[in-house]
Amino acid sequence: MAEDFRASGNQLIQEAVAAELAYLRQLGANENLAFASANLGAFEALLIIIQNGKHGLPVYQAVANVRTPFSGPAGIINRLKTLRSLGLLEEKSGAKKSQVCLVPSEKLMRDIYPVLAARHYGGLQE
Repeated sequence: MAEDFRASGNQLIQEAVAAELAYLRQLGANENLAFASANLGAFEALLIIIQNGKHGLPVYQAVANVRTPFSGPAGIINRLKTLRSLGLLEEKSGAKKSQVCLVPSEKLMRDIYPVLAARHYGGLQE
């Protein structure tokens, strides 16, 4: 009985690993997404910004909401600046004059949508 569980569990693990490898390779196949995902903290901030949509999210709020401990705030902010210069994020005025909000660019959404759709929905949804 225990052997059966290990055998089926091993197959499930192998399938999960194969799915994660496919996801990583899809990210790596796109230069912009490879750069964006190379820093896990910054990638988490990027996903938080995408999640907030067209409303925009203040830079420091995006950084404050990051929970992965792999990068400090300064590293994340620097990576977000680079993502802006690559055209993956756009600036939008915030509620305060001094506040800069970030929104995902059309370019980013075009690049990331197929990757996320394949990972979570088995491919593009028409």
